[in-house]
Amino acid sequence: MADETSPDGKKITRDASGRILAGSGALNPGGRPKSGGPFTRRFRHILEQPATPDLCEAAADVLGLTDPGEITALIEKFPTFGDLLAHCTARRALHGQVDFMREIGDRVDPKPRRIEVSGPGGGPVRGAIAGSQSEGEREEAADYFESLEEPNTE
Repeated sequence: MADETSPDGKKITRDASGRILAGSGALNPGGRPKSGGPFTRRFRHILEQPATPDLCEAAADVLGLTDPGEITALIEKFPTFGDLLAHCTARRALHGQVDFMREIGDRVDPKPRRIEVSGPGGGPVRGAIAGSQSEGEREEAADYFESLEEPNTE
């Protein structure tokens, strides 16, 4: 197997199943790809495409426009599909559609994801500042980690 390196030149280490090990030099080990997968890349490509007359007619239906001049003006005002889609979304939000309001809010000011963490046996997490634990607490932590089974990588 060839050595792998991250974009910043650090060596990447994988376990027996091929997963990248945390701290091995990968920029986002085990995480979601930052550039998005092929589906995301295709959507980004579509959103960058020029707004076509058929898309503007569909947008006119959503926006309640009937005058051909208004439809033509959409192409001039919103040159890409992404621009047109954002405009339609904003207009629907202005008309009181809560789902569209929520979507805009989530894009403009995303909420952090909630992650639940628990300690041994589902109990509370015990934390300490490095060096502040007593000898007994350090031994208890060491015993706990030694008791954990190694993951089966076969």
